[in-house]
Amino acid sequence: MKLHWGSKDGGPESKVWVWGLESKRIGSLLLLKVGEVSREAFHTHAFHSISLVLKGGLEELVLQTVYPNGGFDTETVYYRAGDVVKTLKSRFHQVFGRDEENWVLTLRGPWSQFWTEYQPEDARFFQFTTGRKVTLIAGWDGTTLSTESELC
Repeated sequence: MKLHWGSKDGGPESKVWVWGLESKRIGSLLLLKVGEVSREAFHTHAFHSISLVLKGGLEELVLQTVYPNGGFDTETVYYRAGDVVKTLKSRFHQVFGRDEENWVLTLRGPWSQFWTEYQPEDARFFQFTTGRKVTLIAGWDGTTLSTESELC
């Protein structure tokens, strides 16, 4: 069990701050403050979550298709205060705060072993495990570029 009190959620590049209790084994109850963009990369999660937007609003870009040239298509979903947000761990997305202050209460389930990021600037997918350790790098078409043993 870990207590967060104003720490970053999702690594050093994250624009999300977190308060609450986190257990990767049993689940977490957290209060999030979302900045202008959660992460530069599209990402999945290691957990399913259900959240309630308390103040402000969110804009979610959901990755739909990735093309060989690095281009991609997205669907945009908007949430405002009072909206419930269900996020499956397989959902590739970016989340943006729509207002100056955006607060979200979230309940997260237990963590699975892996989650993924897509970085559009070089059209690569990165698979992560605990501690944000990279375990796999793949191209836009799923072709393996590096594995954990090659990265060590």
